[in-house]
Amino acid sequence: MSNSNRLCEQVPAFGEEDCESALFRAKWPDGFRCPRCGGLDFYRIVSRGRRVFECRSCARQTSLTAGTILEGTRTPLVKWFQALFLMQTGISATLLAELIQVTYKTAWLINHKLRYAIQVHDEGRPLAGDLQLLGDFYARPATNRPLDPLTYRDEPAVAGASVDPDSGELAEVKIKKIVRRDIQSPYVRHRFVRRIFVEACGRGPFRESSHRDR
Repeated sequence: MSNSNRLCEQVPAFGEEDCESALFRAKWPDGFRCPRCGGLDFYRIVSRGRRVFECRSCARQTSLTAGTILEGTRTPLVKWFQALFLMQTGISATLLAELIQVTYKTAWLINHKLRYAIQVHDEGRPLAGDLQLLGDFYARPATNRPLDPLTYRDEPAVAGASVDPDSGELAEVKIKKIVRRDIQSPYVRHRFVRRIFVEACGRGPFRESSHRDR
């Protein structure tokens, strides 16, 4: 079975109404609120195949996608949600286009917007508490030969974890890729780690675990 077929089987069978309901709850967790007057009551209107919400107080119309990365999209919500599910595999735009049956241009745009949204969300949730950091390599070092494709070679990364002070267990983990030439320099690696894991959250000292070099 090909990799694309395996991924297809893993994608949940989303429905358009299910996606609309999920997006409604994410956008208005406490219920609808008019962006103009703050009104809570609304009418549901279908416009060009999409639901529009009209405020009963001021008649301002807004959509589920307004003010989100989906604003202006003509792609069904189902395909956006499928792409979001597949993002956990680090999927390419080419494979994404094949799996959700869209053009490469659309797949690339969806991929780009979702990655940006994930990045913004990640930057807004810094590690807290006791920070422990480790530099290492991932991928396939056993096949790391000069003639191997770049995708087969191991890549340097820094992993950071916040530890719960009460239980001593991991509370949250973040992994960031680092440029290969920088992994050899303690100064550059330290600066990268402080910028990504410490300065971003405005916190003080951290503990860096030993770096293993292969």
